Amino acid sequence: MKHAAKILSVALAACAALAIGASMTMSKGFDPQKWKAEANNLTSRNPRIGMVSDLQKILRVGMTKAEVLSLLGEPSTKKKTGAFVYDLGTPPFAVDLEYFILEFDEADKLKRFYIEQG
Repeated sequence: MKHAAKILSVALAACAALAIGASMTMSKGFDPQKWKAEANNLTSRNPRIGMVSDLQKILRVGMTKAEVLSLLGEPSTKKKTGAFVYDLGTPPFAVDLEYFILEFDEADKLKRFYIEQG
């Protein structure tokens, strides 16, 4: 019985630690200043991961590159196609980095955006 109680205690402690770690990456809403400040954060503690769902509600197809840059700052990198790539860091319980990709049409208007794991 004592052995089972020890195992249960360790399991509960591990779950609590995971929950605390996951909550550290979550954000309440999109914060442009915080987004820009985390530009080089490739860790699992990057709060950008938690902001993406709210950011996706703010972005609109048809926004200009200038509007996107004003909101998000300079991208981490650009694809050969001209798409903006923003680092999101490593999500909890994952190994690969995640990226937020924004593609533009020939008139430099936002065409689509999505998360890519790489």
